[in-house]
Amino acid sequence: MDEEIEEVLCYEDPEEEYELADQAPYKIDLNMDNSNNVTPSIEGHRLEAETQGTSASSENRKIRYFIIRSASASNVIISVEEFAWSTMKMNEQKLGDAFRSSDEVRLIFSINNSGAFQGYARMSTLPGRLGRQVLWEGGRTFGHPFGVEWITLTCLPHAECMHLRNPFSQNRQVGIARDGTEVPDDVGDQIVALMAKKWRAAGQPSLSAQLQEAQQMRFSGRGIWGGGGM
Repeated sequence: MDEEIEEVLCYEDPEEEYELADQAPYKIDLNMDNSNNVTPSIEGHRLEAETQGTSASSENRKIRYFIIRSASASNVIISVEEFAWSTMKMNEQKLGDAFRSSDEVRLIFSINNSGAFQGYARMSTLPGRLGRQVLWEGGRTFGHPFGVEWITLTCLPHAECMHLRNPFSQNRQVGIARDGTEVPDDVGDQIVALMAKKWRAAGQPSLSAQLQEAQQMRFSGRGIWGGGGM
């Protein structure tokens, strides 16, 4: 594996781990053509606000949650635009197994050094089943892309989740996690419920509006999306 390319897309941030230690508002339609390629469409139909809260919980459904780390804000924005993500080989197996054996797999994204989660998406295909390549930051390809449906781009500071611990990761705070770390469904439910609360407080913006704001911040170099943190 090309170590330089691996570094560009995301992943491990052990220094931040030590530092930290001291919606669904929109449903996105994925239109499939006869060649099994995914044609992205950013607009969908609005769901009721509470579907990102209790109705979005894992009660009565088998939902699995994983923390996804990205070294680049640009790649998260590309993920929303392209309805796709790529990960390291060891995570492809883990996520693929979860996708096959559960009703839904949710990916909670956190940009390295941001001190926050930036939103979450659900897997829509197995790794390698997207049917097309994706160009990540710098025009590079990586791994075996898979489809994702973004639910929200609501930023949730790790400080607001300090009461949530991950028994799958030595009972650390949920914000202290390596790429591909699984969290229990009840903890994941609480994270997305906190995102729902912030989304409602922000006036229930559409995903396209959230993406536009992130793009503007990225281009202007402001905040998390500009690479400057919070």
